[in-house]
Parts: sequence; structure tokens; C-alpha cells
Amino acid sequence: MKPQNKKLFLLFFMIITICDIVVIITDNVDFRWFFKPLVMLSLILYYCFRTLAATTFDRWVVAAFAFAFYGDVLLIKADTEMFFNLGVFMFMLCHIFYVKAFTPVNYTWKLLLSDLSRNWWIALLLLLIGAGVYWSIYNSIGLVLKISVALYILVIISMSVFSFLRKPYTSKMSYQSGIVGALLFMASDAVLAVDMFAYQFPYAKAIIMLTYASAQYFLAYTFVKESELRHQEHKNSGTFVDNLALEHPKY
Repeated sequence: MKPQNKKLFLLFFMIITICDIVVIITDNVDFRWFFKPLVMLSLILYYCFRTLAATTFDRWVVAAFAFAFYGDVLLIKADTEMFFNLGVFMFMLCHIFYVKAFTPVNYTWKLLLSDLSRNWWIALLLLLIGAGVYWSIYNSIGLVLKISVALYILVIISMSVFSFLRKPYTSKMSYQSGIVGALLFMASDAVLAVDMFAYQFPYAKAIIMLTYASAQYFLAYTFVKESELRHQEHKNSGTFVDNLALEHPKY
């Protein structure tokens, strides 16, 4: 993709996001059915255009985006518990696929434990943040939501932890944008949970959408860079390589 086309897509994506935020502020639900789904649809098209969805890795990413798309549609009716729970389930699947995309090939339990031992404080901090959000809404939700929200928090924390653990296995640009995307996603969901179940505050829904759309854009950018890196490895080696070698690369 040419640099000018990348800039045009970013401009298009920003316009979609701004339009959806305006629709939120003006409380026009009918237009939300048009603008909100466009956020993930545009990212799916962007990713497929950049990568051609040619590898198993690319298809994992597109599947994650597709689950996020369905989650977005379902959460437009988040005031209905059934749609909210289904939306949460879609995003749980999305994050599970993100974890898969963040995971280096041939990544063993031994390597995972070794990486966690070096980054234990990050995992602990993210767990404490998740526990704080859960505690703030615990008394305001029923049993079913207690279970589904707890599972969701554990999954999104796992996704965020994996975004930190991949540092030795990817490029600096992909690593940094992945962390930004994961943390923005956590921030968006934290605001959503508190606003829905604890106490509402002005422009919360606009903040949720801004952080959510930004998170998904950074994650899409991360996975495009990761896909390009894998394709370059394939060209250089002459054989398909699904990730960098399990050693610190010179990036």
C-alpha cells in the first residue's frame, strides 16, 4: 500500500470514528447501526488489502476482527442483558484470537513461564487493575453477569499480558503499537463497565468509542507489521516461517 493510501485510510477511519462519536453524543441510535459496524468493517478491509489474508496468521487476525464486528453490533443493544452477554462472548472470542496472534510460533510452556518470570510485575499490575474494575461493579450485577464479566476480564488481561511478552519475538514498531492497542482496549472496557454498572459520568460513551476505535486501529497496525515481518522472513529464508526465531532478533 502506497503511503498516500495509508494516509487516506487513516483519514477515512478517523471520519468514521468521529461520526460515530457525534451520533453517540446526539443520542441518534438509528445512525449507530450504520457508523459503528463500519469501524471494524473498514479495519477488516484495510488488513486484507495490506496482507491479502494469505497466511494462517492473517486468517486468525481477520477472524478476531470479525468477532469484534459482531460484538459491536450486539452491544448497540447493550441495555438488553441477552445482547450484552452475547456481545461480551463475541469479544472474548476476539481476545482469544488476539492472544493466538500475539503468540510466537513453537511457543512452549517453558518459554511462557520464563517470559512471565521476567515480566511478573506487569501481569500483577494488570490483574490488580482488572480486580479493581470488577470490585467496583460487583454489587451492581447479577450472578450471570458476575461470571461472564469475570471471565471476560481474565481473557482481556491475558491478551494484554501477551502483548507485553512478545518483545523478544517481533519488531519494535509492532511491539509498541500492540501494547498501546491492548492498554487502550482495557481502558475502554473499564470505562464501559463502570459507566454501565457503577456510576455514569458525562461523555462516557464517547470516551469508550474513542479509546475502543483507537485500540482496534493500533492492533490492526500491529498485526499488519507482524504479517509483513513474517512475509519478509519467508522471502529471506526461502521457506515459510511463521514467526521470528525464538531468540532476541536485531530489531
